[in-house]
Amino acid sequence: LFPSGINANKSWAAGQFDVLSRPIKSPHKKGWAEEHVTTMPNYGFVDITDRKRGLAILNEGLTAYQVEDDKERTIALTSVRAFENVCGVPSRESPGAQCLRPYECRYAIYPHTGDYRRGNVYQELQRFGLALEAAQCGRRGGPLGDEIGFFELGPDCLILSGLKRSENGKSIILRFFNPTNAKIPAAVRCFRPVKKAWLTNLNEERQRELTWKNQRCLSLDVAPKKIITLEIMLNK
Repeated sequence: LFPSGINANKSWAAGQFDVLSRPIKSPHKKGWAEEHVTTMPNYGFVDITDRKRGLAILNEGLTAYQVEDDKERTIALTSVRAFENVCGVPSRESPGAQCLRPYECRYAIYPHTGDYRRGNVYQELQRFGLALEAAQCGRRGGPLGDEIGFFELGPDCLILSGLKRSENGKSIILRFFNPTNAKIPAAVRCFRPVKKAWLTNLNEERQRELTWKNQRCLSLDVAPKKIITLEIMLNK
């Protein structure tokens, strides 16, 4: 439990290619056949903010959360979910569902300025969940220099979600998305000249060819909640 002390009426949580807002106060009314479910899913972070300051809880694999409708607006993160009986009519015992064993959970507390976007919460989540790993390789020559960015994506509110070889093996797939409610002008820069590039769907089926400025820079507008997939063929 994380008392935030922040006066807010909704929470924000990472979803699939999105950031979702949900009301804190339950809409449950008398006479409903079933009570409103107060636990909600998250895929990496839950955040609460009054637009001036915020508190985010970053996590690995702890997908259930709830923000209490109390004075402190307490964020509750489920570490282990266990039960004695399987729900149903009639209920039946479920041996092993009590999850009686040691657990280790990993999460981080991240206070920030403004909302999740101004506070770079998604970027902080990626640093938290995708730490750099050092690897040793043989010495070899090359013209790249001491520092280089293979691809650069801006602005920061656009979230990189995939960088891989295309399924046909002839090009590179770069995927990112816009989790905000506003249209964002995107800028992509490649470290090598681009021979050809296409906008594709998630199945990597080409939709239209794109023009790169000086064969290295691409500008395009990304609609709210839009996923962008680029197929990039580099000059050899």
